[in-house]
Amino acid sequence: MFRKYPKRKSSFGTLLKILAALFVLGVLGLVAAGTFFYYRVAQPPLDFPTQEFITIDNGSSLSSVATLFQNKSLITNADAFKALVYLTGRENEIKSGTYYFARPQDMLGLVQTVLGGTYNVPVHKVTIFEGEAAYKFAPRVAAELPFVNAEALTKLAKEKEGYLYPDTYNFPADSNEEKVVSIMEKNFNDRLEDLASDFGKSKYTKEQIITMASLVEGEAGVASYETKQKVAGVLWRRLDIGMPIQADAVFSYIYQKHLPRVLLRHLEVDSPYNIYKKSGLPPGPIGNPSIDSIRAALSPIDTGNLFYLTGFDGKFYYAKTLSAHERNRRLHLNYNN
Repeated sequence: MFRKYPKRKSSFGTLLKILAALFVLGVLGLVAAGTFFYYRVAQPPLDFPTQEFITIDNGSSLSSVATLFQNKSLITNADAFKALVYLTGRENEIKSGTYYFARPQDMLGLVQTVLGGTYNVPVHKVTIFEGEAAYKFAPRVAAELPFVNAEALTKLAKEKEGYLYPDTYNFPADSNEEKVVSIMEKNFNDRLEDLASDFGKSKYTKEQIITMASLVEGEAGVASYETKQKVAGVLWRRLDIGMPIQADAVFSYIYQKHLPRVLLRHLEVDSPYNIYKKSGLPPGPIGNPSIDSIRAALSPIDTGNLFYLTGFDGKFYYAKTLSAHERNRRLHLNYNN
């Protein structure tokens, strides 16, 4: 007879159950650890500096960035931040520059932000009008940009007067005075690339042409391109024969305010820009001319006239002689000063 023995339970099946249980426990442990890490370490601090600029200097190490972020309350634990960056294997790829945080970011988001160079810096739209000088547009730019001082920008932009193109700009909010001037100057140079051959053909220097263009802008800013060409023709003719240029637009620049009407007392001001009292062009541009005014200064229309005025009707009236000019004044201005 055969003795019956009880069947043994499979040891392999038991092992699978144990491993499955350990796996579940491991997953639960990771979930618990991850949850603990996120809510106790990776969550953004309550005093996260929203709507502020944070600058990472060029060449900053991971440790210095982590310390900066902790000191600025972007994170609560510098070591945890460093550990997350090390896990990516990109600890040497943190992008320097100025970052802007419109809303709080958790630690994982911050890691992605600095590794990707996602600066999120907003822009401020500012329009620089044709013919505007530094003293006029600088306060308006400074009112929009937190890192720009009006007085400092006025001083810096005045050194580039005439060579800062009037346009509508989207300035990054972290711009300083140097960056504003650099952006405007680059725009000017880009605009003039197509006119390089015209400058080369002119008998006048680039400085003379830009200065003349600023006068044309001041004298005939809203007029047609052809009118600007004719005004340029009159002013160049005066210069060529040694006659004082006598453009009224210089006085708003001299007095640093808009003068709707130039009076006799204004003409007596002692200034190198007073081209009523001195011959030749002023020492530099009196504003930043548009491309049309620059083109007009490069391609003037010489009608033989030496005088012009803008009547109360907004039209330009020209004359070859002083007596004819005085007649135009009586007819179209109704005053004799």
